Amino acid sequence: MREFKIINPRFSVSAQIEADDLARARDQGFHTVIDNRPDNETGVEYASLNAETDARAVGLEFIYQPTENHLIYNDQSVDGFIDALDGQSAPVLAYCKSGTRCVILWALAASRFQPAEQVFEYLMENGFEDFDTLDEDMADQSRRYFEDASVGVVVPEIFRLDLGIAQTVDQGAIDRSKAA
Repeated sequence: MREFKIINPRFSVSAQIEADDLARARDQGFHTVIDNRPDNETGVEYASLNAETDARAVGLEFIYQPTENHLIYNDQSVDGFIDALDGQSAPVLAYCKSGTRCVILWALAASRFQPAEQVFEYLMENGFEDFDTLDEDMADQSRRYFEDASVGVVVPEIFRLDLGIAQTVDQGAIDRSKAA
């Protein structure tokens, strides 16, 4: 059985799942599963079509949004990830080979709606220290998509930082050299 790593109460990640993980995901309250692993990737034993059939059989929504490793930082990949999650019932469980590309996609997307420093700090404080090299890519997303925090940017729930878990940076203390 795979470990489901919680990013926030609405979004978790996992390494490649198996059929028995879907019933467990449902039992743990997940409503939607998103597969970010391409079926043509080496080592895929549980194809998206099978995962979709099994997910729907246990009452879960299923999204197949494959993202190749070398395209994770591509704007189209982040756009596709955001679009795929738009309107989906949360909580969502995303999976790929190891869970890494799902965390990266979430972090890049979240940085489009709120200061990258806050997203980065949130990840670091919540056990995702392996992503410490992601800060510049997240800052780039914030610079291009989240230009002015004073403008009312609506943060989709799936990308909101759970401020009850992680401490937020005061809006006035944000280093604008990276976030804007």
